[in-house]
Amino acid sequence: MIIDAKDLIYGRLASIVAKRALEGEQMVVVNVEHSVISGAKKHNLDFFKRRRERTRVKYPRSPDRIFNRSIRGMLPYKQDKGAKAFKKVKVFIGVPAEYEGKAQTIDSINYTKLKLSKYQRLGDICKELGWNG
Repeated sequence: MIIDAKDLIYGRLASIVAKRALEGEQMVVVNVEHSVISGAKKHNLDFFKRRRERTRVKYPRSPDRIFNRSIRGMLPYKQDKGAKAFKKVKVFIGVPAEYEGKAQTIDSINYTKLKLSKYQRLGDICKELGWNG
């Protein structure tokens, strides 16, 4: 399944992708830099900055790698079934030529359904973290 992440809520999309990957589906997520994170900008930015500071391993800055990392956190990736599911997930910035025009969207997790007016795009937060995209 190919999903266009534009205007979709980041966490809900990640949980759907993780669940379907565990069920055995091949999942491809495109335009991940246009996914939306709800909440105040300062709070979200502080969350990602703290995560980068406190982890021993460098936490990623690019949207595709951050999204991939969040999916990995939702999977039992140290077990065989989780590792197999994680290999079935591909995440891309933009839309590669091979997936052009094939992507679907999930209307139930569109950011317009949020009652909050505070949200940011994942790409904007990554630029604040130092991503050169």
